[in-house]
Amino acid sequence: HAIPYGANDSCLPDGAHSRHHVPLGEYAPNLTRMIRIIQTWNSEKNVAVALLAPPPCDTEKQKKSRDNENVTVLYAEACDKVARTTGVPIVNLWKGMQLPAKNYDDDDNSSLFESNQQWKVDYLSDGVHLTPMGNYRLYELVIEMLDQGVVEKGKSGLGLAV
Repeated sequence: HAIPYGANDSCLPDGAHSRHHVPLGEYAPNLTRMIRIIQTWNSEKNVAVALLAPPPCDTEKQKKSRDNENVTVLYAEACDKVARTTGVPIVNLWKGMQLPAKNYDDDDNSSLFESNQQWKVDYLSDGVHLTPMGNYRLYELVIEMLDQGVVEKGKSGLGLAV
């Protein structure tokens, strides 16, 4: 199971889509609770769970409801922290869609974030929803996560035997 929460949750609390907003302080506990529920189904070790961090948004196109650099990033970081704390794999869409694939895990990407704005055109149709290329990038990132586990443990990135 994949848990893809955060895109709507990270809407601005006083913005055009505020009805979808979930306060950051509730977001991480909600993710943790969902993970624990899914893990209770796993008595035979045949159910796995992964998190999908919220994708980036184009703040200019979505300025009435979203702020990628100051708000969405906080939800992506919270999702990443929940993944580390609970030990579940994560597909970090926020980073992975904004940076070239080979660089998205590097620590100092600030200059790449500023210079690489083509992702907004290539991956987002209206500043928030994925284009076909955006969906393909999502697919690449999921495959990358699944392949990582095969290399490291002989299991899929979800921890299931391959």
